[in-house]
Amino acid sequence: MLKLVEKVDVQRASQTELRAILQRLSKSSNLQDACDVASEYFRHHDHDLVSVIFCSNDDSVPAIRPFRNLPQSLIELAPKLQEIGGCPPKKEAQRLLQPFDWKHIPRSGHLQFLSQRFLTEVDKLPYAMVLAVPVVIGKGIAVFSVGIHDHNHGPQAREEVIVAVCQIATAMISRFPELANLFESKLLTTVQATVMLFAIQGFSNREISESIGLGEMAVGMILKSAQQKLGAANLAQAVAKALALGEFAHMQIGDHDLI
Repeated sequence: MLKLVEKVDVQRASQTELRAILQRLSKSSNLQDACDVASEYFRHHDHDLVSVIFCSNDDSVPAIRPFRNLPQSLIELAPKLQEIGGCPPKKEAQRLLQPFDWKHIPRSGHLQFLSQRFLTEVDKLPYAMVLAVPVVIGKGIAVFSVGIHDHNHGPQAREEVIVAVCQIATAMISRFPELANLFESKLLTTVQATVMLFAIQGFSNREISESIGLGEMAVGMILKSAQQKLGAANLAQAVAKALALGEFAHMQIGDHDLI
């Protein structure tokens, strides 16, 4: 009975600590700070936050990597791997959409030379497991990877990490909703959205053309094509539909350098 009580007390203490971390996350000034707070939580539990990545299922959309606690050998491989669609953990996260261990990524599924080098370096990491936990965000995913030192870790340790990651990821997305907006499908191109934003602010086609370096006639055609994409009868209707679809979520009205 005493052991049972001790176990319950430990679980309550851990939950209390996690709630405190989530409150701190809600006050983070930027994504890097939020990742540092999350790293502190895992370190207190004798784990290491290894990496955090926000990425789209569309490999043409650049990934956001606000946190990496990896050897230089792996960091140097990252930009080269990006050219072939990303590193093996990112690809596995997109494929599986469920927790997995970096150290058990099948080499047969990543035959490129750079991917094989990456997995060789992963084998050298000083962890019993590097648990990657993908969290779906719209059309993209957040992947939190946590290094677990204890070679005798059981299913409970794994589950505790997964639960913590899910809550931390939710808190981050709540604090920085633009993360979710980055991975929503868009109908408008960046140029179409930019021109429409200028038009919303009352700029004439001539003023817009001078600001973005396109001809006045081109500006008119861009606005017309944007309206057609949105199935709108006029600019006002197009703007209303674009706002409802989140087409401007990654942009700022008043920002004239959007292209």
